[in-house]
Parts: sequence; structure tokens; C-alpha cells
Amino acid sequence: MCNILIQFHATRDELLAFIGECMRDYGVRVTAIRSFPYNKFHAYELAADDLSKLARNQRYETFAFTVRPPNLDVADFNKFRDRNPSALMLEIGVRSRRGLKESALSGCTDRKRSSMIWQKIAQKLRKRTLPDRLSFRYTPKCKLLQDQGVTMLSLAGQPKEIGTLNPKKEARKKARAPSQPARSETLHKRGKYWYGETHADLAREIWRYSKRGYPAEHFANAICTCGGKVFKVLLNEDEGVAVRECVHCGHVHPIGDSEEYLQDATLEECACVCKAEQFEVTVGVALYEDSEDVRWVYLGCRCVACSLVAVYGDWKNEFEGYLDFLAKV
Repeated sequence: MCNILIQFHATRDELLAFIGECMRDYGVRVTAIRSFPYNKFHAYELAADDLSKLARNQRYETFAFTVRPPNLDVADFNKFRDRNPSALMLEIGVRSRRGLKESALSGCTDRKRSSMIWQKIAQKLRKRTLPDRLSFRYTPKCKLLQDQGVTMLSLAGQPKEIGTLNPKKEARKKARAPSQPARSETLHKRGKYWYGETHADLAREIWRYSKRGYPAEHFANAICTCGGKVFKVLLNEDEGVAVRECVHCGHVHPIGDSEEYLQDATLEECACVCKAEQFEVTVGVALYEDSEDVRWVYLGCRCVACSLVAVYGDWKNEFEGYLDFLAKV
């Protein structure tokens, strides 16, 4: 089940551009909805070139994202929600003489494809906005408008100040400040490969490898539900999918968020240069700046036959919350 609720301040121009990007990047259908006054309800599916016409037309405040063509055989907003229950709704806050009203992105679905795309859209929005108190968000442009005298309004129409971070959240960020893995006496280079004896050696090798791109900050070791720590590993780096199979009990487990992308992935079994195919596994992640969301994933494996340690795959990832991602390693 995917549940999304993000309340934030952004300008209409910013959000219309955001809608256009979502249509282009994810292939979603978007319906523009005029629901007020109640007796003048109107909804129609947007084409990409319709967005520029809506820049000044604030009568259409609601935009519904759907994966499939929307059901528009409806007479009011409630019936639209009933006929399109998996829609992701974007309510654009109106700017008036009183100020700029808060916007909201919300939706709930148990459909796998919709859930995957809605999470990507939510993540895209989070990257465009800055965190504020009580999980509210805002764009830098809105902070500038506030500094110029424009009042920010809540969804209920009450004045509010944006740009004050939650001190507890800042304290949590400092508490989880990344550090490089400790140096190891057992990690050593032989020829052109590195060898190690422990998961700590593997984490150190992931960190060394990742310095050329986005440095890995946090790590987790793979352990099967049976307690086993040795696995066969199947991988499709292009799709960002990795699966481990426990050598002891045979349990198969998709690593991180791989299960969401398994359907379209053709997996290949990993093998060491010594041709052995059994590994200990550690995953490292790099995060977005000032965020707890995953930016890049590194899959590290230590061959139990010859002790070679290496990164077998790395890929871009946009999982929300690195702790939840690493809990699925």
C-alpha cells in the first residue's frame, strides 16, 4: 500500500512545470479539475501544450495523475475520486491578495505500478522543496516571496511562516553524520585486486571504490532469516536489481527495493575471478545532501573461496529513507 501526503508551498508556475516533467518522465495521464463552485464542475485530460494556458487560469486548482486513461464520465469531484480511486491528487494553492495558499500532493493505492510511479513523483517533489517545521515543505522561490512581503497561508487559510527548520530533525541529521569505515589490517591488495576477511573489509572497499563518484556513507550486511551469511548473488545493474539466495536454506530475497523492478529485469549470477559463486554481501548507500534519502547504491561481495572483495554493481536510486532501504538488504 502506498500512502502519500505532502503539504508544501510552491508557486503555480513551479507546479505546472513540475506536472509537465512528470508527464514527460513517467508517462502519466493528468486531468485538470475545476470543482468550485460545485455546480460548475469540469474535468478534462491535459495535453502537454495545455499547461501554458493554465498559468493564469486559477479556476483549475486540482490536477489528478493516473497511470491509465482517467474515467471522466462523472458529474462532480466526489464521483471523480470514486471512479479513479488510485489517482494521485495535486491541489495547487491559489495566490490572492491575502497571500499564497499551501498546496498538497496526496494519494493512496495498492496497485504496484501506480505505487512505484507515485513514489517517484513524491520523491521528485521532495527534491524541489526544503523541509520546514512539522514535515511541511516549501520552495526557495516561496521563501523569497515571503521575504518580499507575500503572506504564506495554510490549507485552512491561516497565515504561517515558512523557512524555520525543525530543530529535532536537524539534531537527528547530526547524529547520523557519516564517517568512513575504519582502516583494517586484514584488507590488502594483491596484484590488481583487493582481499579481505570480514564484512568491515568489504565496507572499506565499497567506500574506497565509491570515492570516485558519490561516497558511500552507510552500510548494511546481508543476513538470511535462518542466520546464514553466505549467498549466491544475481544482478542486473542496468535495472538496479539484485537478489541474494542463501546457500544454507535456499531462501531468495530481493535486496533493497529490487522487488519493485524484478518484473522487467533479466538477472545474471555473479562469479568471482576465481570462478567461485558464493559470497558474503554488504551494501553501501550514498545520500542526497541534507537528506535521508538514497542517491546511489553499491553492492559489495566478498568471495568465501579466495577472499577477494569488490563492488559488483552500483546504480542510481531514489529510495525515501536510507534506514528503511538498508533494513531490506
